[in-house]
Parts: sequence; C-alpha cells; structure tokens
Amino acid sequence: MYKPQPQDPQSTNQPSLTPAPNNSRPTGFIQVIAPQGHFPPWLTDELKSLGTIGVTSYQTVAQAKEKMLAQTYDLYLLPDRAIIEGISHQKFQPLPPDLLEAKEWPLPLYLNHPLDRHNQFSIPYGCTYYGFAYHQDAFPKGIQKWKELFQSDDFAQTDFPNDPELLYVLTLIADAQVGKTDKKLDFKTPSDPKNEEFPIKVRTLSELHQMVAQNPHWKVVRPEEGSPIELYHLALGNILPTTLTLLKKLLNPIIAARISEENFFGSTFKAVQTIQNPEIRKKLYPDSKWIDKSIFIRPPKASKANSSL
Repeated sequence: MYKPQPQDPQSTNQPSLTPAPNNSRPTGFIQVIAPQGHFPPWLTDELKSLGTIGVTSYQTVAQAKEKMLAQTYDLYLLPDRAIIEGISHQKFQPLPPDLLEAKEWPLPLYLNHPLDRHNQFSIPYGCTYYGFAYHQDAFPKGIQKWKELFQSDDFAQTDFPNDPELLYVLTLIADAQVGKTDKKLDFKTPSDPKNEEFPIKVRTLSELHQMVAQNPHWKVVRPEEGSPIELYHLALGNILPTTLTLLKKLLNPIIAARISEENFFGSTFKAVQTIQNPEIRKKLYPDSKWIDKSIFIRPPKASKANSSL
C-alpha cells in the first residue's frame, strides 16, 4: 500500500507511552486545538450545550507543534507529524477501549500508523494529499505531472511550502520519476505569501481547491505519480465526560462529512464516505492506483517503517 519514508535506523519504534496527568478543567469550559476550518464556528454553536468551547487554530505543521507544546488542551486535532511529539511530551490520555464499537473505527487502511502503532493515543479522522496548481494564463498548455515540473524550468517558478519534511518527500518523488537528480533541488518559497510572481503553487489539495474557488484562472493538478499524504488525528488531553462527549460528536457521520467537504479533506470513516455525494467522493478519495503511489510524510523521530499501512 503506502510507501513508507526511509528513516534513521537508529531511531526507536515508538516514543515513551506515558499518559498525561488527567488534569481537571473549569466546569463548562473546553479547550480545543484544530487545523483552520476543522472545528468551524457553526460546530461551536451547535455544541454550546456542552459548555464554552475555545478553539485554537493553526495552518501549518510547525504551528501545530508550537501551539500544542505551549499549552494544554482538552481535545487535540493534529497532523500525524505532531502526534509523536505530543506522546513524547505526555500531552495525551490513552483512548478508552470502549470509545467506539469495532464497526465504527476508521478503515484499516488508516490504522496502526507508525507514529502511534496501536492507536493507543490517537485516532485518524481525515487525510489530505499534496498537489499543485498553476495559473492558466502562464501555462496555456498545462502541467500534469511532478515529472514535468521537476524536469523543466517551471520548477524555478514554483512556490513550495516552508516544510523541510515535505520537501524531502518531494525529492524522493523527483528521484523516482526523473532518475537520481544530478543537483540538489533548490526549493524556494516567496517572502510574501501573496506574491503573484510564482505562477505554480504546491499545497494540500484542500488549500488549492479553496484558493481556486476564489481564483478561477488557476487549475488544480493531482499528479498521476502519487503525492505526499498527511493524516489528521484526534487525541484526548483528558478523559472527562464533556471531552469524551465532544469527541463522539465530532465522529458523528453527518457532522464529520460536512467538515470533510467544507475543508476538502477525505474522511477515514466508511460511514462518512458512504453518505457523501458520489461526485464529492471522486475529488476527496482518489482511486486506489493513485493512492498506492502516495507517500506519508514522516518526521525525523519516526521509526523506520518496514511494513505498509
């Protein structure tokens, strides 16, 4: 299935599995950290019966790690690359064994992730892939593949995220598609994120589709060679009844499907995928042939994964 990213063979299989202290919280107040859009205002309003919900949002993996380590939250919605650090810093409680019935768990494809091998502390709720978008005025003939991008002068016109782990995976893809590169790929990002000088942008499909909705002159590409993939996980900062209720509300298929569609990321749950419109599913869930070529982005501390997911 997914090709694991090579890791340092000296790294350990898993960080120390020490749970966080189950600290009490002020009655009626719940702190949540989530990617921007994954805990929308309408959801806060819908769940206000649980108490006041404070939501801290982030846009990048680096921001997620920084905010997670700076404060304690009741509920964490984190990319997989932040999970290993949360476990190491004792931010999470082990998931209750009766949290979900067997039929309600995510699809096996997404379970037993190397960063939390037995899903003791986290449960994957969504996944997103990286692709690129190009300005159609600048490239009337279009660009369809990573190979075309890496082999051409267009590479110098591409806005890449400031994410060393992601860029390493893109280097692996470049090597696999165009042969071992004879020079180090010089990934550049503009100093001004709004800089229109770069007519190609590499981002998650979620970000790209939201951007194109406001800029119809851009076209989103899902390269046929596969792409880097990021998983999003839920983790508990405590096991108080209000937090557990909030988590289960998030896992309600109707709520989960709406969040998935609004933010253009795929759900890991069959119950969610089943109720989504077929046309939406085509965009959110690529066919298996394409997924088989995708590569998880691994943090340096992750174990060397010898088995596929």
